[in-house]
Order: sequence, then structure tokens, then C-alpha cells
Amino acid sequence: MANPRMIQKFDEIAAHRTTFEADGTSLVFDRNQPFGTAHRHKPVKVTANGTVGLAGNDEKVFGSLDHIEPDGSVVVVDGGYVRFSGAGTVNLGVVGNTGNIVKAASTGASTGAVVYVGSGYVIAKI
Repeated sequence: MANPRMIQKFDEIAAHRTTFEADGTSLVFDRNQPFGTAHRHKPVKVTANGTVGLAGNDEKVFGSLDHIEPDGSVVVVDGGYVRFSGAGTVNLGVVGNTGNIVKAASTGASTGAVVYVGSGYVIAKI
């Protein structure tokens, strides 16, 4: 019988986390959710006023939301092998997609390169 602990995944390898101020609109602390949010692993962007918010369709992705602190600050995985909710294609970059997930980038500015495609998520090296 196969050992389920022997599955090799790339997420969390050399992950770099940085704390930022949340935009206060798309990202707010929710004490009833694990990690303070229902948006864990969703793609985020830097907004016009320098805060962090959820990335929308075809927007360049800055990182993946790790968690939201009770004071409203957000912790973003912005380097290493990063897990994103969504879909992608190995060796292509990712951009934001409708529904606050990622998709394979066809042209233009993208983030990282997908190294693994799972069921409903991708791992990208950024």
C-alpha cells in the first residue's frame, strides 16, 4: 500500500513571508475562519495606495495570502515555492483570474513559473 506521507510537493520550500497593511476592503480579519480569512492561498496585488488586496482578472500577482492578523495586517508569501488557488500550466507564469484565483498567463506581465498543478491549486516558483 502506498504511503500518503511520501507524496512530494513543492509548496513551502524556501517560502518568504512579508507583512503588509491590508486594503481593508477585500481583505479583512475574520475571527471565525482559520488563518483569519477564507481567502488563504488566493493571489494578492499591491494596490494604488500601497496596501495589499486580492488580485482580479488579468492583474499581475504579487504573492499568495498566507493569513490575516487580528490587527488587520496581512502576511503574504512573496518568494520561494508558493501555493495559489486556481489553475495553470507547468512552465508558464500566472496572473489573477475572476473569482480571486490564478490562471495561466497567455501574454503580458505574469508572476513566477508553475512547477506543479494540483486539483484546484498550483505551485509556482516566484
